[in-house]
Amino acid sequence: MASSRQPRQAYLRGVNHLRRMPKGPPGAPAQGRDRSGSRPSVTGDRFHTPDKILALIPAYNEAECLPAVLSSLPKGVDVLVVDDGSTDRTSAVAREGGARVISHAENRGQGAALLTGFHAAIEDRYPVVVELDADGQHDPRDIPRLTAKLREGYDVVIGSRYLPFPEEAPDPAPDRPRYAGPLIRRLLLPTFARIFARRAHIATTDPMSGYRAFTRGIIEKAFGNGEAAEEPQYFSMELYRKLQDIGARIGEVPIRIHPRTHGKSKKGFVRYGLGVLRGFASILRAR
Repeated sequence: MASSRQPRQAYLRGVNHLRRMPKGPPGAPAQGRDRSGSRPSVTGDRFHTPDKILALIPAYNEAECLPAVLSSLPKGVDVLVVDDGSTDRTSAVAREGGARVISHAENRGQGAALLTGFHAAIEDRYPVVVELDADGQHDPRDIPRLTAKLREGYDVVIGSRYLPFPEEAPDPAPDRPRYAGPLIRRLLLPTFARIFARRAHIATTDPMSGYRAFTRGIIEKAFGNGEAAEEPQYFSMELYRKLQDIGARIGEVPIRIHPRTHGKSKKGFVRYGLGVLRGFASILRAR
């Protein structure tokens, strides 16, 4: 792999000039490359729209779910799909839906895909990045609510399945469960969230939510040096440790989660739980 001090070809294909990429720590993979040294492939034009919101969607074999997600996004929101080594038509479907696509050559994990998207957002200087899932469980119509909360002075806003809806903006479907996931997750996640908030001193009712809005400033401060994820698949705990270390201001808004309409979750419950616990332990050790 080339040294981080050497000029690198521009991160995004289609740019015909050279620039220096941000330097990572010694020994870390260069930004925009996977651990094998290969650079993710990129399709779609750069946006150059600093006044817009970027919807960042990590995706792995979600060709069936993506069309509904993309068609539901609010107007004026730019879209970046990071295809994490899919073997189906995820990249093609994303392009057909008007998204820009960055593709990993192999499956590296949701955290790695998220970092790839963060680095691209930094490059294009988006003021706000909203992360949401590709499986259709997050309602894109909630994006304005997350970004409105950011304007109250928060660095990160989490869409929480457990935060009560306020009286002035009541639950739009109070007769239906807000989270229709597997029973064991519905039973364990609220308990884990309470323990997490108490022990890690991070004020969130839903630390495992993947629906989050970030300011560019906090992304640059936390991830601007291009480092790789320690837990590329189970990244939420590592993310919160970073946010805690830099003193990020974290807010929440209540959301609803839709059931999957196609396919099934790629996260095995036992493996996923162990990964989360490793990350939680790293937060406690760092305190």
